[in-house]
Amino acid sequence: MPETFGEFLADSLAAIEREAPACARAIAAALGPAVIELVVDGERIAIRPGPEIAVGRAAEAAPCAEVATTARALLALLDGGDELYPAIVDNRVRVRAAPRDAERLFDTMRWFVEGCARTRAAPELLAAYRGRVDANV
Repeated sequence: MPETFGEFLADSLAAIEREAPACARAIAAALGPAVIELVVDGERIAIRPGPEIAVGRAAEAAPCAEVATTARALLALLDGGDELYPAIVDNRVRVRAAPRDAERLFDTMRWFVEGCARTRAAPELLAAYRGRVDANV
């Protein structure tokens, strides 16, 4: 079960690759050559392109896009209790990217969400991550 956001993301991507390969290919195509750095509650991870999307520690090279938020804000978005645009405007989610890279980021996120919706593992992975977040509050 995922204990950190990085583990949750890596496990979710692995489930998408297994159960929704068309979405995994779309994620890779949307990401292109971009490296995206995510910071959730101070945990820095990077998503890197490749034959399989790699999730690892912070990027060694400068990322094309950077996103920072809290686990609570992320869960509110996933639960429908918040929307992305207001979360960005109100600084609950901070995005730093050039316009083309922001487009890559949002396309990648859209395919990730669709891929999760098509996997049997996603609800359990999300519940485990949510439980971990709740336990740390």
